[in-house]
Amino acid sequence: MVCKLRPKREVDDQKNVVYHIPCNSCMSCYIGETGNKFSARKYQHEYDIRTQKKKNGIGDHMRSKKHKINWTNRTFLAVEKDWKLRRIKESIFLNSLNPSTEIDASKLMNPEKGMEMAECWKEFNPIVRDLLKKATSKSTPKSPKKVQKQKLPEKYKMTYVMYYVCLPL
Repeated sequence: MVCKLRPKREVDDQKNVVYHIPCNSCMSCYIGETGNKFSARKYQHEYDIRTQKKKNGIGDHMRSKKHKINWTNRTFLAVEKDWKLRRIKESIFLNSLNPSTEIDASKLMNPEKGMEMAECWKEFNPIVRDLLKKATSKSTPKSPKKVQKQKLPEKYKMTYVMYYVCLPL
C-alpha cells in the first residue's frame, strides 16, 4: 500500500498570488503580485529594505515614516496563474483604494499604481473595497486552499464581463 499523503504546505509557499501587506503603525498598505512563491517575494522585499534599494515602496515607507511592517498579517487577495490577469487584479485592488492618478501615501506604499485601467472600472471601486475589507479583516492568514475555493457572489460576476468591455488594449 502506498501512502498518498503530501507534506503540509506552508501558507507562504503559495504561488501566483495578489497579496496585501499592512503597515503596523498606520492605515497604509502594500498590494503586490507574484508568480513565484510568496515566501521568495517576501525575501526580495526584505532584501531590498536591508540594502536600501530605491523604488521599493515598503522600504521607502519604513524609512520616511519610521514605521514597522506587519509581515505576519499579510493576506492573499487572489490566486491567478495567468500573469496578465494577475496584474489586472492587482491594479483593480490598487485603483479601488486610490482612484486618483497620484498615489496617496496615507493609503498605499506602492511606488506605482499598476496597469492603466479604463474609467468604467471606477464604478466597481466600492465593491472591490468591500471585498478587500472583508479579506483583510481576518486576524489569521488564509490558507491557499481557502483562497482558491472562495467564490464571487452572483451580483459581482459582472466584473468579469466588464473585463472584456472596459480593459484598454
